Amino acid sequence: MADRHKMAFFDWVIAAGLCTMGVYIGLLLATLITMDGAAFWLTVIYVLIPFGFVFLFIYYMNDLGDWIFSGKVKSSAPARMRKRRPVLLYFSVPAGVIIGVIGAQFGLGELLL
Repeated sequence: MADRHKMAFFDWVIAAGLCTMGVYIGLLLATLITMDGAAFWLTVIYVLIPFGFVFLFIYYMNDLGDWIFSGKVKSSAPARMRKRRPVLLYFSVPAGVIIGVIGAQFGLGELLL
């Protein structure tokens, strides 16, 4: 944990924004699950297939960029100066999704959506 940055002010702002986004994603997931069977599966198909293609495109585009610029583009900071992001930034979206799904069971969806 010593090689990670400490949380700065803008890290807290970004974490709050990501958590808020996760809450809305959780509310959306809870709403999709409560839909009727046929409409739910049609929505899953229409949502997951394009997102799958976008994910694969971004994943392989990153590899393609690494292959094209192999060794030609130098990093702006040496390896010893690069520190990893704080752990809280990585857990803010999943925590927001959990809060959104649980909050939807208590009526948070009617309040926010």
